[in-house]
Amino acid sequence: MEEKEALSPLRQQHNDSSSSSSSSSSSSSSIVDIDCYNVILNIIAELGQYELAENIFYRLLTDYLKDKSNIQPDAVTLNTVLKSHVKANTEVAAFAAEHFLQRLDDFHDQQEKIQNKARYCFIENDDEDGSSSSSSSSSNNHNIIAEDDHTEDKEDYSNSDMNRSVKDDALINKNSHSNNKTPRLVDHIQPTARARTTILNLWIKLGQPNKAIDILTKAESIYQKKELWLQHEQQHNNDHQNGTNNNIKRFKPDKISYHQIIGGLSKLQASSPTVDLAAQAEEIAERMSITGHSVNIRTCNTILNCWTKSGNPDRAESFMEETMSHYVAPDIVSYNTIINGYARLGNLNRSLELLTRLLDGSLISNTNNNSLLLPKPNSRTFTSILTALSREKTAKAAEEAETLLLQMQELYDSPYNLDTRPNIITYNAVMNCWASLSFPSRQRQRSHQQRVEQDDRNDRNNANSNNDCHHYGSKAESVLRSIQGLDDKDDRPNVISYNTVIRAYSNDMDKTEELLQDMIKNGLHPNEHTYDTVYHVLRRDKRVKNKEQKFAEICEQYFPSSSSSFSSIMRNKNNKDRSDNNNRNNKNIQGNNKNNKNKKRQHQ
Repeated sequence: MEEKEALSPLRQQHNDSSSSSSSSSSSSSSIVDIDCYNVILNIIAELGQYELAENIFYRLLTDYLKDKSNIQPDAVTLNTVLKSHVKANTEVAAFAAEHFLQRLDDFHDQQEKIQNKARYCFIENDDEDGSSSSSSSSSNNHNIIAEDDHTEDKEDYSNSDMNRSVKDDALINKNSHSNNKTPRLVDHIQPTARARTTILNLWIKLGQPNKAIDILTKAESIYQKKELWLQHEQQHNNDHQNGTNNNIKRFKPDKISYHQIIGGLSKLQASSPTVDLAAQAEEIAERMSITGHSVNIRTCNTILNCWTKSGNPDRAESFMEETMSHYVAPDIVSYNTIINGYARLGNLNRSLELLTRLLDGSLISNTNNNSLLLPKPNSRTFTSILTALSREKTAKAAEEAETLLLQMQELYDSPYNLDTRPNIITYNAVMNCWASLSFPSRQRQRSHQQRVEQDDRNDRNNANSNNDCHHYGSKAESVLRSIQGLDDKDDRPNVISYNTVIRAYSNDMDKTEELLQDMIKNGLHPNEHTYDTVYHVLRRDKRVKNKEQKFAEICEQYFPSSSSSFSSIMRNKNNKDRSDNNNRNNKNIQGNNKNNKNKKRQHQ
């Protein structure tokens, strides 16, 4: 009870108003205003206490409606309450914020019904009226009644949470407001687009853009209704048109809301990409355009990214050529996104076609000195294709990667002057093309070993394999040395570069040790991936007889800080390899037994 009294503004003033008019005037001059409550609410909002903030808001509103206070909640009060939900940053707080806005929407609708009636009047207790009765004396609480009002409308208004009567409060207002002839209506109580955007962003932060879309749909619906009402009013009355337009604009969803939702869908696409999410992002951009906002290049590129992540670069290309052109011209990020999408799916032909289109457009624009119709390719454009070529694991793909690398260097120089200067990521991708041939996957190693075991010409095959690996390794090393010859401090070989070349020399421990020494000499420290690569090279080098002793020497020389941990890793790997070999042998034995049984059955 004490808390409610504390939250009720001017309650004490109502109790003291009957004592003297001088005391009443002095108390009204020292009254607190809504700014004071907004300061208190802001402190509560910073703590995320949204339930307390809501209660204070409701109390302020109820006291104003019951004429207990002249303090009316304003837009700052509303937005501060919503701030408390955002600070709480929980789903429960987000649902509470939606419920809070819905209650305000319902309250606004109830007040709007009453305002739209033909005429309003007050039934008040008048001691001088000879026709007064006991029934009229109970209506001192300013119940708003229309001349042609319906009972259900009056009941909706009087039974609402923020307009319900309190019998004890009626006694307080009996004398102080008996001469007031106008109903108390709250100005600008309906939540604007800014209020809905606040909750929309909260759902985005919580990783639920679909909830944000629901709020956006509600905001669009309110704005469309107000626009239709404005068109109707303009046909009948042109007065106050500018003021009405400005008021309605407050309910128009802003472009940030659309951007946030598309970004939230893109984040979901990164973890669990689906076609539906990409289609939703494209639909939100269309709704954004219909609302009257311009769709910028960043938003369009986000949609392209959604389509490519869902495994549909063709849909992304279709969006870029058919829909995106109505919003903004594609830039190089747009093309890079689509090229990378095709490349990740292994569709190198389409990636190269798009690259060729960009190159042709760049060369023509440079020759004719005209404005660009297409953006100029950059290093990222080539790098996406080079990375895809490294997954091809063919000598043809590696040679094509080297050709693209030379083309990048040529286009970077005069007279083209394109932003295609190769960087360390580009060089590493080319080296990886050769390393992927020299150091096959475990599945390819097992199939190769099985072929070798079944082949009577083991020695000759091993010699050919050694020559191939050395050839691939020398190709990768030549790219490494070309980087060192550039004398560029920004793009020096890194640990990944050396690890890739070591992997290319897949069975040559001599070259591996040479590269390890060169790595340390250039201030680089071998990492765990280096260790793993060296371990596999040692296993494949047939020239090393005592492999465990050799590996112990390498660990002591090149991995001194982690030799103990690396040794334990080696023991675990050796145990795992033995286990794999045993399982493989057991499978072979089981397979041979089955074959023998089948043969016996056939003979029988």
